[in-house]
Amino acid sequence: MAAPHEPNLDFLYSVARRQLDIQLEFVDGLDTKLGIVFSAGSAEAAIVSAAFAIVRTHPIFAWLALALSVGAYVGIAWFSLWGLFPQTWAHGETIAGVAGDYVDHSHNEVIRRAINRIRRALDENQPRYDEKVRLLWFSLLALVAETVAAALALLSIAAGGQGS
Repeated sequence: MAAPHEPNLDFLYSVARRQLDIQLEFVDGLDTKLGIVFSAGSAEAAIVSAAFAIVRTHPIFAWLALALSVGAYVGIAWFSLWGLFPQTWAHGETIAGVAGDYVDHSHNEVIRRAINRIRRALDENQPRYDEKVRLLWFSLLALVAETVAAALALLSIAAGGQGS
């Protein structure tokens, strides 16, 4: 059996740093997706509103579908904007922290401490990341509901508003 090797701290640091970078890149991607869902929902709400403004008479079903569409849009806005609300994300080590560690610790200990700070940052960010994923999921469900309701409202207007 081979004797255990001393861990390569530079390699471990690069792995930890890459994990944190990936997590923060995913956060940016989630923000982009939340913004797109919010934009799509807003455009859909504008289209349905314009159709209601153009046609003078509206069947009751169109009003019900419009109410559902508006409710779904409120959900989209709530979940998307809540997910886009600015948050502080942990980034791991700082230059000042690493420089301060060099005053009292060896090079290997400084790297160990930096790895630990990165690991804590990953753990600290995870609940906020998970919440952002849930908010995106709810935003997407609300967008589907809005799309179906908007389509029903538009179809009802088209079918019932032909005589106006």
